[in-house]
Amino acid sequence: MKYFLMILIASVFLGTEIIAIPTPFAQLTLYRVFALSVPLLIVYFFIQKNSHIKIRRNSYATFSVIAFIFWWLWSVISFIWVEDVRLWLQAVFLLTLGVSSVIAIYLWSQNKQDWETLIKVSWIMMSLLVLLGYYEIITNHYIFADMSKLDKYSTFVAEPMTRIPITHFENQNDFATMLLAYVAVSLILYHITSHSSKRMGYLISTFLGSYLIYRSSSRMILLCLILYIFSLISLTFKWDFKRKHYLIGFLVIMIFSIFSVLYIPAVQNMIDVFIYTGGTDIVTGDTGRVNLLRNGIIFLASTFGFGVGAGNIESWMANYRFLPTQKIINMHHWWGEILVGYGLLVFILYVLTYGLIIYRLFQIRRVQTKRRQKVTNQLISFMIVYILASITSANNMLIEWHWVFFGLIISYIKIFENKQNFLCDLENETRRNYEFDYNIK
Repeated sequence: MKYFLMILIASVFLGTEIIAIPTPFAQLTLYRVFALSVPLLIVYFFIQKNSHIKIRRNSYATFSVIAFIFWWLWSVISFIWVEDVRLWLQAVFLLTLGVSSVIAIYLWSQNKQDWETLIKVSWIMMSLLVLLGYYEIITNHYIFADMSKLDKYSTFVAEPMTRIPITHFENQNDFATMLLAYVAVSLILYHITSHSSKRMGYLISTFLGSYLIYRSSSRMILLCLILYIFSLISLTFKWDFKRKHYLIGFLVIMIFSIFSVLYIPAVQNMIDVFIYTGGTDIVTGDTGRVNLLRNGIIFLASTFGFGVGAGNIESWMANYRFLPTQKIINMHHWWGEILVGYGLLVFILYVLTYGLIIYRLFQIRRVQTKRRQKVTNQLISFMIVYILASITSANNMLIEWHWVFFGLIISYIKIFENKQNFLCDLENETRRNYEFDYNIK
């Protein structure tokens, strides 16, 4: 199944513009064909009692996959109370693709060699998109973009530095988010490769991806890139905080926060956005986005925490919004979309799963060599910054590569959990740390 996964992962980066067949329901792509075949393959292997289906109990990776499956089941059940069946079908279809990809990578990525091969496939396909991005900003030739939206003020010809890379993505924010993952993948390969020329190539690709993030004009992703670097630097040190350090840190944050509110105009404006709701349908973009969340919370309460149903936020926002949103009906917030669309139970489970993945990665790095720790650090840092990065896209359900990336992270955890001495090593490391802290006291 290794080659199946390689094609699945490679094809997801082609998007819905390259090698796609239009149908009345949705674009039929190579990735979608492979993702939809996953449930059929699982049933076939189960009937044949094939060794390709191995599930580890008492595993954080297995729990994560179960959480995604529960999310999918809940989306199907929400058919009972949705208003717009067409939107529900689209959402369930996209969620089916995503969850199927996660399950496939979890089940059929068996060892470190498999995982590293899949990472290399991801890097190659991402690199092709990076090259296309540079082709766009150098030549001002955009193959897939709608120039009326991208070059609103017609500056790309006269001012080349205003050109924005986008490739086949819907907007530059979506492309910039993928570039953030590209930086992580490049650095992973940099640390697992011993060949000096290859390491140099991966390092160069890191800088190339970072520059395209800057050129994308996506402020949030640029901030996430800075936070990503800061996270990596922080993880290189072994911190030994005492209670007084936490107290000092808390006081510093409080003082800085009060100072910011009193004297920094940008912070004051941000607070105004959260307070002001807008008296008419003419509101600022930031207030409109905040109102989308406010309306969503009202919808959630109206459905007693069950959510409006898969894909139906837009229908509710169009028909029942309480606050003006500049006539925008898409939530524009991944976490808000999960909460309002699928309800409190799915949202809590998603947040719990997200937190447990990060926690398990921290546990894994404790029993790894220095070289392997640097690989895990990339995954931890990406998971942390993706909390913010995920809210830049209008609809993460359509960002199909992110499901594959989550599948790779979950399979990474599974591979280390399957190591014979992992739990024993983890227990010994915990005991050593406890004894060290006790001796200090």
